[in-house]
Amino acid sequence: MYKAITTLLATILMSTSVSAEVLEVYRWKVYPGKDNDTLALFEKSAAIHAAMGIPVQINRLNIGSTQQLDYVMRYDDIAAWGRLKDEASTSTDFLEVYAEYVENPPAELIETIRGTNLDTSVMASDFGDEPVFAVYIWEPDRGTTPQLVEGFKSSEILHENYGARIEGYQESYGGTTKMHYLMLFESWSALAAFESNEDMVQFANSLNSNPDSTNTLVASFTGTTIATFK
Repeated sequence: MYKAITTLLATILMSTSVSAEVLEVYRWKVYPGKDNDTLALFEKSAAIHAAMGIPVQINRLNIGSTQQLDYVMRYDDIAAWGRLKDEASTSTDFLEVYAEYVENPPAELIETIRGTNLDTSVMASDFGDEPVFAVYIWEPDRGTTPQLVEGFKSSEILHENYGARIEGYQESYGGTTKMHYLMLFESWSALAAFESNEDMVQFANSLNSNPDSTNTLVASFTGTTIATFK
């Protein structure tokens, strides 16, 4: 059993690049009537993180969710992740914001996850111009992650030709072996135009008629970035 666990852990760690963008997602359930208080606290925290060199996005989840808020932090690579987390953990400004949260919490933290971008050319600062997004979360069968990564790359070429920006992520801490296919758009109208495009409709129909038995779509949702701090 120990050997199996060690092998699985090594596989997960080796499958992510040390030179790729790292993101952390903190998902919050806002208490009734506390939306403005939550956003105000997030904005204070985000300003502090951005001043340290950690870009932050505040996202409101939409269709496919229960309207939670995501506090998303990005780092250029794993080395920056470690260094900046050390700095953030000792920041007196951030500790004051955290104390404010503890005294009167406006929301509940319900999930945290770290992911690594499959594209090593992407930097933490390369986000913020496409505020509308759709996320598709896939669970690959054991040993089929490389095939799913190749599928992501093939779909990315097609989808970006029709107006979407695509980023792929592999979960690490807080997650499992799931992969996230992130589609970014300039507006809801751009997303609607993408989905109604005849070629995209045919592409979706072909996937539905020939499902991939080695991968399972476990979740999908949309959302909007309501604030960006760099």
